[in-house]
Amino acid sequence: MRFYNRQHRFYCGIDLHARTMFVVIMDQAGSILLERNVKTNPEVFLSLLAPYREDVVVASPTSAAVSTTSAGAWSNDSPTPPSARASRPT
Repeated sequence: MRFYNRQHRFYCGIDLHARTMFVVIMDQAGSILLERNVKTNPEVFLSLLAPYREDVVVASPTSAAVSTTSAGAWSNDSPTPPSARASRPT
């Protein structure tokens, strides 16, 4: 079994609801860099993630979590260009 153990500069967790989502971005040391309650919208999320996109993990089992409701479908189904996608374990 292969384990994903690469370290990243930033980690993102999302608490996703129908109308709002709470986004937290932390650095490797666990310091909170961004903590915001925003409108549930892919463009809003990508704009928050933009400064950290160079090396961020979103929803990695070892580093961040995403809590979803049925409103979270866009997080999996929304087509985004490769430069806008967060890092994902392979």
